[in-house]
Amino acid sequence: MKKLLIILVAVVFATASVNAQVNKPEQKKTNHSKSMSCYMMKDGKMYHSMAGKETLMEKEVILKNGEKIMPDGTYKLKNGKEMMLKNDECIDAMGEFHKSHKDHHKKA
Repeated sequence: MKKLLIILVAVVFATASVNAQVNKPEQKKTNHSKSMSCYMMKDGKMYHSMAGKETLMEKEVILKNGEKIMPDGTYKLKNGKEMMLKNDECIDAMGEFHKSHKDHHKKA
């Protein structure tokens, strides 16, 4: 009986140590970090703004909600309607429209 108890305890500890070594899935980034990225019109050109760095947009981008943004500032909604961004307007990576880049960062 004593040997059975020792074996049982050994199996429990072995299982626990194996479970502790299994990689856990990474936690998702917060919405704050996602929302800091946006596509904005500035002086008639489209830029991708991320972490304070602006990069000129050179190709079409498909957002997480399925909408598309083109380098000329047009964006296509999921329902097929096309719109054009004006200077300082932006759309974040989740597809939310913001009247100004400054307001977008205040909300984030």
